[in-house]
Formats: sequence, structure tokens, C-alpha cells
Amino acid sequence: MAKAAAAKPVVAITRGARWEAKRILNEGLELLGGMRTVVKKGDVVLLKPNLGYPEPEGLPSWTCTTDPFVMAALTELFIDAGAKKVITTESPAHGITSEYMFRSTGVKEAVEKAGGEVCYLDKEEYVLRKIPGGVILKEQWIPKIYLNSDVVINVPKIKTTRIGNKFTLGYKNIFGFVPPDERGPWHRIPEHFYYLVDLYRLLPCALTIMDGLVFMEGEGPRYGTPREWGVIIMGKDPVATEAVTVKALGHEPYEQGVLPIAAKAGQGTMDIDKIDIRGESIQSIERSCKVAAADFWLHRNPRVVEYCGGACWGCGLWIQYTPYPWEINPRKKYALIVGVTPRLPDRFEEDEVIVLGNCAARSKRQIDAACKAKRIKPKYIAGCPPFEEVKQGYLKLHRIENLPYVDKIARVKK
Repeated sequence: MAKAAAAKPVVAITRGARWEAKRILNEGLELLGGMRTVVKKGDVVLLKPNLGYPEPEGLPSWTCTTDPFVMAALTELFIDAGAKKVITTESPAHGITSEYMFRSTGVKEAVEKAGGEVCYLDKEEYVLRKIPGGVILKEQWIPKIYLNSDVVINVPKIKTTRIGNKFTLGYKNIFGFVPPDERGPWHRIPEHFYYLVDLYRLLPCALTIMDGLVFMEGEGPRYGTPREWGVIIMGKDPVATEAVTVKALGHEPYEQGVLPIAAKAGQGTMDIDKIDIRGESIQSIERSCKVAAADFWLHRNPRVVEYCGGACWGCGLWIQYTPYPWEINPRKKYALIVGVTPRLPDRFEEDEVIVLGNCAARSKRQIDAACKAKRIKPKYIAGCPPFEEVKQGYLKLHRIENLPYVDKIARVKK
């Protein structure tokens, strides 16, 4: 007897205004088979929004973070369905405290008013867990609250990013479960994509709900342009849900670097023709979303000369920030050396030499020889990537250096 064809993964697309979030979300859940297929009476439900960055001056919080209307509506829907608890949790980028982001975005007030709870991950305990089938990630510290929940719902904001993928969506959003002091080394391409897929093996979510009521295009994940869309996209297959979202934004799923790897790992399908799309069609909501500019493998100041060779994205991102604007003397020129095989001159004609990252430091002998004629003492910026060495400058440049930051993460061996 021939085997029955496997059912297509279902992705629901619904539309409406921000203040209609509860209706829009309920319609999507019904299209997926109803609330009973997601949450049962007595479940502890954990919601993971994207509260990664504070909004730029002059913009409301929901332009770069998950909308408080969405979080309040989900809380109400799951409580109405009989959930024992509905908890919203997050750990922002760069070690900004969760409490600050929850309050500043209005998510804390919205969730608690709806009857839910909030959980600040930087105040929670993390436990070490093995990753079954992990390729480049064999174990990972994860928050205990994830393990103590019956249902985990991933609720990312739809926005562009210059950090790896074209868009910060479902897979990138689970990065927030990782302790903030462990994230930096994984921000390298292509390791970042493989890391996210391995992380999902350990941290699967019952449902991914994409907040596209307002989406961000251009220079995301923080300084992009907000656009009204009025769309929610949701599904149980994380790959299919992300693929449909990318397609609706006017791009092909394979452009989202993590998706081909996740599909190959068996976490879902990225083939649009093999996805059962319900509610609105892709064509009815499709937008031509401008993505962030390509990685800047250069410094924008003409006084900085780049000597690159074999540099990966981990250092590539920091070329544009090294040195920072306030560090540049208008009467000097700067040599910036990056990569494992930098193309170096016999002698530097620049006034200062900066060596960025651990790989470039391996060329110390050649660098010292090229510095000798002008008696230059090179400045070495260590790290792989060198984020910790340049972090304070980055925070200052983006005017977020005075926010509250996490001191220490609690890890327990259990």
C-alpha cells in the first residue's frame, strides 16, 4: 500500500490594525487548527518577544520591538484558554537589563494588565544542557524557566538587520535565551547560522508568531524605517513560518542564511509550494522591503586605510567603527589591519597602525617590520570577535551607554 502524503505545514496570515491584535491573533490560531492544538488547560505558557534594543529617539518602542498590543492580546487569549500562567520573558542585546526594556517598551504594563507575568532572564538561573545532534554546539547554558514551561511561543518582531541574516525573525529571536555574556563569539558568519539551528534543537518552540503590525526596513535592527503593514504571520513549523515571512517581504527564503541550514537539519520546509498558506495570500500582503546595506568592509573616514585579507564577518562588522569618530585626529592617517592574511606594505606611510582582532595579530612580525621605518607602535585590539574591546565605544556612538546593564548571570550545575 502506498504511503499517504505527508501533510503540508500550515502558515496563517491575518491582517488588521494594532488595536485589533486580539482578533487578528485569534483568527490566526483558528486557521492553524484552534487554540486547543497549542495550549491546554493548566499549561504554563512562556512567551518570548523581541525586546532587544531601545528605540531610537523620536520613534515608539514597537518599531523595533514586539508590540505591547500583541503581547497583551496573546496573554489574554491563553488565559482565556485555561492556561495556569502566561509569562513573558526576555534578555536584551548588549547586556541591557531586562527590567529596563520591559518598562521602557510598555510590555510589562501591558502584560500585567492582561493578567500575565513578566520574567527578567538576567535575574533567572541558567543550567547547562547537552544538545542532542548538535553539530557545532554540543552544550549550552539555558534559563530554567524555559525547562519549567509547558508551552513556549516565539514572538519576534519583523525587521531587517545587518547582523547576519537579512531579517531578525524566529531563529534569531531564540538567541535571547542565551546568556548575554556568551553571545559575542557566535556573531560570526557562517557559524552564526549553524549555531542558531543547533540552538533550536535544544530550544524548540510550539509556535512562531511574527509581529508585522509595523515592520522595520533598511538599517535595522534599530535604525531602520518603520512601515505600517498590519500583518501577523504564524505557524508551528519554524522554517516554513520564516520562509513565508521573507517571501512576503519581497525576498527569497534562501536569502535568509539560517533557513537552508535549518531545512537541511529537518526542522521544517522552506519551499513555498509545499506550505499550506491560510487566510491572506502572500500576494495580497507582499511588500518590497528594503534590506540593510551590505556589511561595511571599510571605514567611512578617508583618513583610515584598510589592509584586509581573509577577514571574517566577526571583525568585518567592526571595521567601520575602528577608530571611532572622536578618536580620529584630522591631521593624521590611520592604517587598519584586519584578517588572517592581511595584505601588508613593506612600510606604513600612515601615522598610526591599528590591528583589529586575534587573526590579524598573528602577522605581528610583518606588522612590526612595516612600522619600523616610522617608529610606529601598533595598537592591538584583541578578540574574536573584538566586541568586548570596542563595546563601550559602540554604546557611546549609539547613545545607549548610560542605560542599566547586567552585572552577572546566575549559572547553576543541575
